[in-house]
Amino acid sequence: MKAAKYGIAVAVLLAILPLMASAELFIGHCRDRLPELNPLGMRCAGPGAEVIERALAYTGHQVEWVSVPWARTLYMAQRGAVDILPVHSMALARESYLLPIHYGSRSRSVYYFARAASTIRVASFDDLFQYRIGALRESFYSEQFNTAQGLDVFYATEPDQLINMLLHNRLDVVVTSSFHEPDLYFSNPRLTQLEYVEYFVNERYFSIPLASPMARHYQDIQQVVRLMRDRGEINEIYRLHGVPAPSRNPPLEP
Repeated sequence: MKAAKYGIAVAVLLAILPLMASAELFIGHCRDRLPELNPLGMRCAGPGAEVIERALAYTGHQVEWVSVPWARTLYMAQRGAVDILPVHSMALARESYLLPIHYGSRSRSVYYFARAASTIRVASFDDLFQYRIGALRESFYSEQFNTAQGLDVFYATEPDQLINMLLHNRLDVVVTSSFHEPDLYFSNPRLTQLEYVEYFVNERYFSIPLASPMARHYQDIQQVVRLMRDRGEINEIYRLHGVPAPSRNPPLEP
């Protein structure tokens, strides 16, 4: 009986929400973050994009996707020049200008690589302070890495750039994670994984910039996503795409 009443309440809320505000067109920035996002011309494919499209449809709105590099997206978000940022972590630096909408959690692993012939050894995080490290610009790896003071970090825009710099001795170590195309590193015979790995549960969000005029719809959209999550609709979207769904309590996997 409780489940039936809950289902009716959800249906009623989702039915009346489009009547609560005028239809608006959100500008969303898509990027290559397989398997959750895949920019295809004027489309953004993948379950992460579909969750957003469905949540906006429930609230009477639509999204127009544009493919934009992540670093530029964050710059534009601070100025309200984009309305939707899909599939990201909420690093401390982003909390001042993004309104987060939580849709699940994933376990994350952070890895470090050196040249295969290198004698570099990294058995703990503190060992990293003696090396020059390559990372992707404006990417979140972990609070430990992103907030560490004193690390010598060079930032690039593409993983291939980091790998080439590492192989040409311009970097000592590169960092990646289970969310940053780790296969590019694991499959490269000229690289070797270092001993230290960080594991943690990573909350996953899409967000509306505080400076966006669409921020006025934040509460409605957040409420709809919570209902979608609670009734298993987000999990079903991911299942239909053949992608593991973000969980409420993901296992912490070594």
